[in-house]
Parts: sequence; C-alpha cells; structure tokens
Amino acid sequence: GGGVGRLSRILNASFGKSVERVTARGGEVFHFAGDSLLAWWPADATSLVQATGSAARCALDLQAIKRTDPEFTPELHIGVGAGDLWAARVGGGEHRWELLLQGQAVRQAGRAETIARTGEIVCSPRALELLRPGVRTGADKEEGFCLLEDVDSAPSPAAPLAEHPTHTRRYLVRVVRQRRDSADHSWSAELRRLCTVFVLIHDLNERTPNALERHQAVMSVLQDTFRGASVDKMAMEDKG
Repeated sequence: GGGVGRLSRILNASFGKSVERVTARGGEVFHFAGDSLLAWWPADATSLVQATGSAARCALDLQAIKRTDPEFTPELHIGVGAGDLWAARVGGGEHRWELLLQGQAVRQAGRAETIARTGEIVCSPRALELLRPGVRTGADKEEGFCLLEDVDSAPSPAAPLAEHPTHTRRYLVRVVRQRRDSADHSWSAELRRLCTVFVLIHDLNERTPNALERHQAVMSVLQDTFRGASVDKMAMEDKG
C-alpha cells in the first residue's frame, strides 16, 4: 500500500539501518526526534580520542549507506562533536522517567549538523583536534567547523549494552508501553487527530545553578500539568 503505510516502512527501514551502524561502532542511539536521531559514545578523559574516532567513522558509514543500498532513501547531513556530557534522569510522574543529555558535546554536534549540507559530515573544532593526525578534511565551513572526508579505521567497538526490559519500560511513552504490553506485537501506521504542545524553556541547562533540582522541578510541573497526556521528551534546543 501507499500513503502513511509506505512512509512507516521507509522510516522503520531507514532508522533500523542507522541504528545498526551506530551500535556496530560501539555507540548508542539516545533518542529520535522527528526524522533525526542523536547518538552518543561513552568516554572518559583517557578514551575520548577513541570515542570520537568511532563516532566519526560511524558518520562515514551512515553516509555510505546511500551509495550501497538503493532502498535507503533519506538524504543525511551529520554533525560530530566531542567534549563534556551531562546526563540526568528526571520525572517519575505516573512512573514515567525522562533521560536528558546536555553539554558541550551535544551543542557542538547540533551546531555542526545545522552547518552541514545534504550529504555532508561536519566536525566541530574540538572533534577535529581529537581526530588529528589521522583525519582527512575538506573545506572549512565556519568558526573552525570543517568537512570530514575520512578518518583512520577506528578500534574495535565496545561490547553492546544489555537491555533490561523492566528498566527500559519506565522511559517509554504510554502508547508504546500499551502496545508493548499487548498480545499484538505488530506495528502499523495510522493518522490520528490530536493536539501537540511545544514548551520552550529559557535559561535552563546543565550550567544553571542547582541544575538537576531545577530540571526535576520543571519536568514534575510538566508531567503534572499534562497528566493524562504523554510528555514525549525534554531535549536541548539546536542552539543550546
């Protein structure tokens, strides 16, 4: 069939192949937002070079899908950042929790992605610094951001993280939990009439004094205000 069913098949196939490339390089998809995804590679001070190399190689793998798989239709533009990451778990209303990722790594990747054109990979200045000397770059874009053309082969990926269904369930929106708990595990596409609310919160990030407490307070208010609805996610806006 066509229409929304075809769109669903395209998105499922595209996201599935993208997730496979991310996990094959030792990364983890943090969330999907519309037609985009955010992935991260855990690292500490001694392994950030390796993690950045794996992320850059994954970006090249993702762009290569288009050249080798005619069924992969999306046109990608990708940003790579590296640096400190702030992670938190907030919420708890109706046993629903939300994971947050913020910090310089997310800001850099978001900025690089907005600079990249279709088919391009753009790295932040910090990511390029960590990739050198084993990186080949293209044209400079702006403010030290640069096109990525190739990197040395990354080390073997880390072992994939084990899934814990009971813990994972706490982070799923209601409609997904209901489908997952039902006897019918098939997935279908449908069009629904609904109301969507976007809330833009100013001056709230990981650098805010008492950041965790303030994020928790905001999420608690949102979950209480929209009780009976699904609070989908709290995410950093593209410009940080």
